[in-house]
Amino acid sequence: MTTNNYDDINTNPKRIKLSETDVDNSLINDLNDDCLLDIFSWLSIVDIIQAEKVCERWKRLCQQLRKAVESLECKNKKWKLEKKYFGKKVHEGMCINDLTNILQSCGSFIKYFRIITLKPFDYSSKDYTSPLTIVPQLCTNLVEINIETINSPSPIEIRTLANNCTELKKISLGQFNKELEKDLSLLLSNNKKLTYFSLSHECGLNNMTGEFLEYISGDTIEEIHIRRSERAKLDYFISALKKFKHLRSFTYGPNGFFNDAMMKTIGNTKSLIYLSTILALYKSPSSINYLANLVNLKELILSCNNQLQDDNLKNISNCCKQLEILEINFCYTITDQGIESISNLKKLRILKMDGLYVTDKPIGSLPDSLEILTCFGCEKIEDNGVIKLIKRASNLKQLNLSLCSITNMTIYAAIEATSKRTNNIILEMNIDETITNSSKITKKSPFLKIYK
Repeated sequence: MTTNNYDDINTNPKRIKLSETDVDNSLINDLNDDCLLDIFSWLSIVDIIQAEKVCERWKRLCQQLRKAVESLECKNKKWKLEKKYFGKKVHEGMCINDLTNILQSCGSFIKYFRIITLKPFDYSSKDYTSPLTIVPQLCTNLVEINIETINSPSPIEIRTLANNCTELKKISLGQFNKELEKDLSLLLSNNKKLTYFSLSHECGLNNMTGEFLEYISGDTIEEIHIRRSERAKLDYFISALKKFKHLRSFTYGPNGFFNDAMMKTIGNTKSLIYLSTILALYKSPSSINYLANLVNLKELILSCNNQLQDDNLKNISNCCKQLEILEINFCYTITDQGIESISNLKKLRILKMDGLYVTDKPIGSLPDSLEILTCFGCEKIEDNGVIKLIKRASNLKQLNLSLCSITNMTIYAAIEATSKRTNNIILEMNIDETITNSSKITKKSPFLKIYK
C-alpha cells in the first residue's frame, strides 16, 4: 500500500483501490489479525490511513495501529515527512494541510511532539502556517513537546500551546526573548504536572529574567536546564530553588553568575543528584564550597570554571561520596593536589579532565572503579601514573590520552594488563598525537583497542 507521490491523503486518483470482493478473494485476508497487524506496522501513517478505507476489517486493525503511534517526530520515517513523498508542489517538505489531515485522524493519540528540524515542513510558501498553531489544537493529550530548533516562537504559538495542552510533563524550548516571558509563564502555570523544563543553548541567547520560574510547580518539577542565562536575575532563581521540593537535576549556564546566596541555595537543595555549571562566573572561589553539601550528588559538571580551586575539589571529594561522574575539563587552576583528592570518590565511574596542567603522579591513585578517563591535551601526563591505573582499574573501558606525553611503555602495560582480564571488558585507548610508535608493537591483547 505504499506510494511515492500524493496530493491529498484523502483522495488520490493514482492510488490503487480494491473493492470488497477483490479483498475477500485475496490471499492477504487469509492471514490472521496478528499477521496483518505485523504487515501494517511497516506502513507509514499516511498509508495506514489509506488502508483503513479498504474494508471494515482493515479499518479495525489500522485503527489499533493509529492508537499505538504516540510520537510525532520529524525524523521518524513512520510519518513519511521526507520530501520525496510529497510531490513537486512541496519545496521543503510536508505541507501543513497534509499534517492537519493526518492529525485530524490520529492527533488525539499523540503524546510526544518533537521538531528536530523545520525542513520537513513547507515554510517557503507565503501562506505558511506554523505547525505550532496546528499541533496543539489537534494533539491535546501531549505530555512532551520539544521545539528547541524553533527560534523565538511567536506569542500566539505559545498561547495556543498553553491553552490547548495542559497535561505536559516535559517542555524543551530553544531561543526565547524577554517579550515572550509572559506567554511562557502562562504555559508553565497551565501545566501543573511538569517534571522537566529546558531552555536550550543551541539557538543562541535566552535573554529572559527568569521570572517564569515562579510559575513552575514546586511539587512536581524534577529537572531544570537553563543553558543561557546572561541577563537572568538571581533572585528569581533563588526563590524558585527554595520551593522545588524534588529537584534532581539542575543546569545553569554558560556565563551564569553565581553569588554567595545563589550558591548557598544550591547547596541546600539536597535532592540534587545532577548539577552542571559550565562556564559559570562565581563571585568568589569560596562560594563553590557550598556544593560540598550536596551529599546525594551523582554527577557534577564544572568544566571551564577558572575559579575552581584544589581546596574546592578536595571539599567536594570528601563530602560527595556518591559521585559517579565528574567533569572538570579546562579548569586550569586545578593542580596535582586537587586530582589526588579525587581518590576519595570510591564510586567514581567517569572522570573527564581534559586540558589540565597536571602530571601523571595523581593518576595512579585514582579510584579503581573508573570506567572512563579522558586526559586530552594534558601534556605533562607521562607513563608511570597511567600504567599504575591501567593495572588496577580492571573495569576501565575508555582512556583518552591524546596529546599526552606517553610512550610505548603505556601500550605494553595495557597489553599485559588487559590480557589478564576475566571480565571480558575491552579497553579502548586513544593515543593520537603522542610520542608512541605503535608500529613497533608486536604483541596484542583481545581486550585492547588502540586508536590514533
